[in-house]
Amino acid sequence: FTRAETFILPYVMYKETKKVPHSLADGGLFHGRFGNFLSSMGAVATDNPNRDKLIISELMKGSHDWVIFPEGMMVKNKLTYENGKYIVSGPEEKRAPRSGAAVLALKATMYRKYYMNAIETGNQELKEYLENTFDFKGVEEISKKDIVIIPVNITYYPIRPGRNILQSVVLRFFKDMPKRVEEELEIEGNLLLKHTDINITFNRPFYPNEYILEDKQFLKIALDFLATEKQVDFTLWYQKRRLTEAFMKVIYESVTINFDHLFCTAIRLLRSDEILLSEFCDRIFVAALEINKLSKQIHDSIQTEPMVHIITDRDYQPLKSILDLAVSEKTIILRDGFLIRQQENLNDEHKFHTIRVRNTIKVLSNEIEPLQDVVQTIQHNFELDHPAIKRKIVAAIKKLDHKIFDADYEKFYVPHVSKSKENGSPFYLDGTNKDCGIILSHGYLSAPAEVYNLAKYLNEKGGYCVYVIRLRGHGTSPENLAHVKWEQWYESYLRGVAVISSQCKKVVFGGFSSGGLVALLNAAKMGNILNGVFSINAPLKLNNKKAKFVPAVSFWNDLLSSINIHSAQVDYIVNTPENPDINYNKNYLKGVLQLSKMIDTCAEELSKISCPALIIQGDKDPTVNPISGQMIIDALGSTNKELVMLPFNRHVIVRKENSEVVFEKIFDFVKKIFETNP
Repeated sequence: FTRAETFILPYVMYKETKKVPHSLADGGLFHGRFGNFLSSMGAVATDNPNRDKLIISELMKGSHDWVIFPEGMMVKNKLTYENGKYIVSGPEEKRAPRSGAAVLALKATMYRKYYMNAIETGNQELKEYLENTFDFKGVEEISKKDIVIIPVNITYYPIRPGRNILQSVVLRFFKDMPKRVEEELEIEGNLLLKHTDINITFNRPFYPNEYILEDKQFLKIALDFLATEKQVDFTLWYQKRRLTEAFMKVIYESVTINFDHLFCTAIRLLRSDEILLSEFCDRIFVAALEINKLSKQIHDSIQTEPMVHIITDRDYQPLKSILDLAVSEKTIILRDGFLIRQQENLNDEHKFHTIRVRNTIKVLSNEIEPLQDVVQTIQHNFELDHPAIKRKIVAAIKKLDHKIFDADYEKFYVPHVSKSKENGSPFYLDGTNKDCGIILSHGYLSAPAEVYNLAKYLNEKGGYCVYVIRLRGHGTSPENLAHVKWEQWYESYLRGVAVISSQCKKVVFGGFSSGGLVALLNAAKMGNILNGVFSINAPLKLNNKKAKFVPAVSFWNDLLSSINIHSAQVDYIVNTPENPDINYNKNYLKGVLQLSKMIDTCAEELSKISCPALIIQGDKDPTVNPISGQMIIDALGSTNKELVMLPFNRHVIVRKENSEVVFEKIFDFVKKIFETNP
């Protein structure tokens, strides 16, 4: 796909094995200093008359590995599969991949066998013929290791056309650059100079020895009558295509599947030219879920956890990037929440040497065409009715949430410190009113059990569906908080949003304490999904003045750790919780630092919230400065907002005495929201 591969692959092989492989390069390149450079890199000219003998000799001796590109040319359109067969589509022809790699491997294997047989039988004439032909002097120079073919796939992500520094510099000095070379600089310059993942997959070996016909009894008698050269020719004629097709299948099917592949194939397979972008993303998400289970080479861009963004806030860089590309290439139009395919532009093949920059969407779709099970999975999920897709999303996210918790609990479990799994596990309360749902979060140092009573109250009194999320790092053991970032708390909430928004038309975000901050942060980013938001004792300002010194202490700890001094570090402080049956009894400073960062971020985002909001604040809260409630109200962008100050002298007002007062305020707010929204 790129000329750079002729350098990339040998470099990787040398880096891993400390052996310089040999490879073939266009004969026209072997001139002057550049030709000398290629030779020093182990390259051999394709027009070298001794090329094949050299390759066979080095394979027999095991002196060098060889890199061979069996397509026989660059495949810029990535069109390698048609009507169930592997083909190579070039500027002037479509044909099967070259069989040269198979031929050379088979020849080297067979000649080595004949040589060993000549020694055993005393055939001096054949022995000397092979030694002279392939430049070795005796059996001690022949490798005892099997000759193998290793199919290799190279996948690039992302592939984006566009002017780059390399292209600009070259064009500045060479004004009459051919358009073909200019296109190659545009694509390959971006692949090499911008952030690009180059996934190289080395697959299982193929053994040419298994493809040699004389080992088959039914042909052995016939082959015995043929001369050595004719035996080789007969075997090659019969087996080269079979071996080539076998390893080419592995090459093309070991592509590393990325988000672009799913997007571009989905665009091609759409049954209608128009679809809601939100629905398109739902279907892509479910297709990715199922493709992950196919045990293929999977790129990080379609891992389930980060992809939750495309079905919630759409704040997913791979989605934004490919949408921008598709719009710029006029493959799609985005209008009023709809994705509109431009079928004529999508089908435009362009010229072979311009398709990479004119119709990248088509090229990316071509790349996974050989993976028929992947293509069929995408197609199936774009044919299902949308409610079925939504049900798949709900089931998958619930399962993912519990899988993440189970892994964290097992990793950070501490006997006599960790509470029961029931305390820490996220949970869902199914409601009789399927149209209305609430996402609810507990606070810092706590667990989902903290807000169970509130969730149950809303579920039973209003019939609402309630999903209580677990903030990452909580519900396991205190040390877990030393290993999380506040962004993971945001994403923990995001999974709850995915569950509720996928099955309820009306959605309210809510949370207690730090969970309230997370709810407000999500509300700032997802105004198109929710109908209202509430927070309870959310901490824009803490009462503990020592918190301001946490960044300095954390920096000091890191500094001491870097010079292997641990005795002077302060990792945590002892916590005396209001609810010791649920809360942590240690507060790790790294966790406090993340909380501080989230408070700062939330303060900056509050103005983006435009939905109805209820802010509840205890007037004598010992943990959160009661002024926080007014600070939040003042910063909100909502016109429909209310601050309720309640007489409490404790922080956790969602448990124990008088908590029903809090519940009723929230219920009245939620009921009004759901009744006034169609």
